[in-house]
Amino acid sequence: MSALDPDLGWHLQVGREIILTGAAPQANLYNFSYIGNWVDHEWLANVLMYEVYARCGYVALALLSCLPLLIALIVLNIRTSRQISSNALKILVIGGLQIIGLLICLHYFGTRVQVIAPLFLVFELLIINRYQARRRPSQLLWLWPLFLLWANLHASFLLGLFIVLAWAGFKTIEALLNKNWHFTWLPPDNIFSFKQLRIIWTVAMIAGLATLLTPYGLGLYSLLAEYRNTIYLSYIEEWRAQWTRPYNYFELGFIGLTFIILSAAVWLNTYRKRIKSNLWSIFLAIIFLGLALKSRRHLPIFFVATFEITAYAGTDFLNGLFNSVRERWQGITRNRLIVSIFKSAVLIYLAILISLQVGNIHLFSNPFAYFSIAYPYDAVNYLKSNPAYASGNIFNTYNWGGYLIWQYPEKQIFIDGRFPQAPMDGHTFLQEYLQFFGSEQEIAEALRKYDISLVILANKAEDRELSKYLRKQSDWQLIYGDPVSLVFYRITSL
Repeated sequence: MSALDPDLGWHLQVGREIILTGAAPQANLYNFSYIGNWVDHEWLANVLMYEVYARCGYVALALLSCLPLLIALIVLNIRTSRQISSNALKILVIGGLQIIGLLICLHYFGTRVQVIAPLFLVFELLIINRYQARRRPSQLLWLWPLFLLWANLHASFLLGLFIVLAWAGFKTIEALLNKNWHFTWLPPDNIFSFKQLRIIWTVAMIAGLATLLTPYGLGLYSLLAEYRNTIYLSYIEEWRAQWTRPYNYFELGFIGLTFIILSAAVWLNTYRKRIKSNLWSIFLAIIFLGLALKSRRHLPIFFVATFEITAYAGTDFLNGLFNSVRERWQGITRNRLIVSIFKSAVLIYLAILISLQVGNIHLFSNPFAYFSIAYPYDAVNYLKSNPAYASGNIFNTYNWGGYLIWQYPEKQIFIDGRFPQAPMDGHTFLQEYLQFFGSEQEIAEALRKYDISLVILANKAEDRELSKYLRKQSDWQLIYGDPVSLVFYRITSL
């Protein structure tokens, strides 16, 4: 709760519009630069966010945003503890993994819709794993309401749909290999009959059809075509690959540690038969490892997707490491002592973490004013007090788009975070925006193309080139400035 998410404003505004109109948005009403239709793949989440914010305030919304991750961790803890045989070391492994995972996830979460993705992925994998263990077709039917709800909340359902189809395909290949070649490294208990595979494919296909039960139908999948241009992966920080600067060594260390443990799991599963994993679990871990390396944003789902197999292999490794030492200790007394020390350390850590978070919680009613140190709150108030300056088209900093949609709804803006990948003039909306930060010729052409009369910029390095250009132009004047924002006005437009 120490920062305001850049997209929160447009989520609230869209949620309010849906409630007022009684329909999911079809036309883009917030940008003068992008005229046309848009698909709000988060329409239901936007409604829920606005209702909570309007009725209970920002603190309630922030606390509600913590629940998906909390529930996901609880489910993972319970399931993994049951799968691993009673062992004191499993407490060390599971507790340690959850603390590391929590630190990873907190960096990418907040009052954001994407917080639901790890939870829905955990539920999906739980359904799949329960069917693999019990082979009851009725258990798979839970995928239908899961995908129906998921598709109306967030576009991450596409990843979930890929997973269930990949699972069906992987298990089909396993069955064909076992039928024709009888490989010894394919455990018979993990092989499905062709009757079971028909059930899986049927359920998977109907789950896919359930995602069409949204206000957009097939139009929801238009998002896939727009993501072919990947310029946003290099510009938006949380979408950047792990091998791009600036490096996050904690995240890289976590990925490296998980990779080592997964490699051990492959060896233990293939040659030693010592852990309760299967080829599908290993295949799934490899998929999410690739996603986590490709984009930092995928680290939370990498954490939840690999949690079980990492806990299995980690526990087995530590068992082997301590077996030779344990005999020299005082038996179970020492074992319990280690567990007690670790539990105490975890409680102390959580107490410190909670106390630090409590210190950051303030019972404010308007977060858009409280977090004005990072957003143009005073600049917007200045423009509202001087409406003559805002009579024309406004160019704004990308990260402030969502904020302005909520705080300055009477004006259409240039860009916000809803669809940076949308096609525009042979490239993407984001690339069109970046032309305002190119050469002086490109800046002049972009300002003229969109007939910009007002520019709202952040008073920091990334916007400095444009502000330097405007300061040199005789027809542009700095009408407002503070440590957070700069507002330039084209004099000839008054």
